[in-house]
Amino acid sequence: ELTVPVLAKIIEFKNLKTLRLDACVLFPSAIETISRNCRSLTEIGLSKCLGVTDDGINSLVKYCNELRILDVTCCHQLTDAALHAIASSCKKLRCLKMESCSLFTGNGLEKIGTGCSFLQELDLTDCNIDDSALKHISRCTELQIIKLGLCLNISNEGIAYIGSNCKELRELDLY
Repeated sequence: ELTVPVLAKIIEFKNLKTLRLDACVLFPSAIETISRNCRSLTEIGLSKCLGVTDDGINSLVKYCNELRILDVTCCHQLTDAALHAIASSCKKLRCLKMESCSLFTGNGLEKIGTGCSFLQELDLTDCNIDDSALKHISRCTELQIIKLGLCLNISNEGIAYIGSNCKELRELDLY
């Protein structure tokens, strides 16, 4: 658990660029407190954190709009509202990892496709996506790495969208 004393120390680092909180239990206001005080963050890891919500992500991207790398792997409470916030605020995002975030839909990924056009790495492993979502994602023409393992609703058509539009692609993971 990320305790108040630890949080108090973290927010003293005003020039902090990278923060990995993977597998922490976060109380509701922790992400907002970090976001308001560590605005220089370019990378944050929230993989497998309990307590990460749409509101927390909204706060994070509102104050830390220089983010280049965001990992929300296994943050099971996140919905398209989080993707809308990310797409609106994180124009410089290069890497988005959201493995096993099953509440995301094509609507949210459409926003990512239009708002985060400089994405180079995207992990959608075990997400509930389909070919229409890949069509939206194919607007991210800078993609070099895309992970689609365990995405059971995609077909050759969806992969073709990626192949046709993402000319920089060097890694396609379909395990």
